[in-house]
Amino acid sequence: MKKFYSFVTLALTLTGGVLSAQPTITTAAIPQVGYVYQMMADTTPADLLTFTVSAGSASAQNWNYSAEFANTYGESTSFVAPSSGTGSSSFPNATVAALQANGTDWAYFVGSANGFYIDGLYTTQQGANAAVDIAPDVLFMPTPSTYGFSNNTLSMATFTAVVQTQTVQVRHSQDRTVTADAHGSLTTPIATYPNTLRIKTFEATIDSIFINVLGTWNYALSQTDSTTSYMWVQNSPDAQLMQIDMDKAGAVTKAQCMQSFQNSVAQINEPSAGFNLFPNPASGVAYLTYENKASTNVSLHMYDMSGRLVGNILNEDQAIGKQKVRINVEAMHLPKGIYFLQLKNNEGVQTTKISVN
Repeated sequence: MKKFYSFVTLALTLTGGVLSAQPTITTAAIPQVGYVYQMMADTTPADLLTFTVSAGSASAQNWNYSAEFANTYGESTSFVAPSSGTGSSSFPNATVAALQANGTDWAYFVGSANGFYIDGLYTTQQGANAAVDIAPDVLFMPTPSTYGFSNNTLSMATFTAVVQTQTVQVRHSQDRTVTADAHGSLTTPIATYPNTLRIKTFEATIDSIFINVLGTWNYALSQTDSTTSYMWVQNSPDAQLMQIDMDKAGAVTKAQCMQSFQNSVAQINEPSAGFNLFPNPASGVAYLTYENKASTNVSLHMYDMSGRLVGNILNEDQAIGKQKVRINVEAMHLPKGIYFLQLKNNEGVQTTKISVN
């Protein structure tokens, strides 16, 4: 029997370069309203055979997937205010929502200091709508997290739907284990990313289906499944870089990597070597380093999450070579939260996220 209910897998999202220090993923990696991820996805069977996953390790790794994406298609995921989604009233605690690739289902998420959680799904099955409210919320991306982090959540959801004209009740159980199992440098066809953390998610599900007989729900059958996914993330606006999904037999079913990222402030297509902000999060003074390929006028502005300008940090002519800009965060008297630093020079625009404590 064809599996009736498949829970949402977010289409979100290494290197032959220098090994990286062990990163700690913070709230700077959590998707916000206005984020748009344009992914390169590959589901061609012949290509998927080439996507292998190394064992987890405390030692920094080099992952190079630059040649595996042979037959790709684009998938865009936009994060919007929950009120913009269909069925949003069923998820009053959600902080962001995203329309799924099928164009009808909406996924709802909760972002907090502890991570990014799946709150539920509003889905259309054979013409009937169903609000699938998962309780408790299941962890999608933990924060803060570093190598060795592990979390297990057993969640339930009960909803009605229509299967072959028959109204049924589905009791969905999922046992989800999220582990930060490796770290290192990642290379995709788009770019090389140092200081990435790999997050492994194993999910076992049971869908028990009940049929209404004379006003009583009676058990009919159960369907079990399991999936494993590996996601590479970093601390920047384009945080979710790549994902590999596997079925219960361990075969790769889909691979995707970030092609471009856009927020309400700017679009980022590829990080520049040497473009780095530290410390981040910041409470006093932070420093931004970058390199000018030629003499150029450089401007540096700071924006809040809504795109409102909160600081004019720099506007001057600079010489060729490496640069280091001092940013006095404390003197700006900003509320705690996530902001964006946008740098413009003759090479274009680059944006990085800064967390103010």
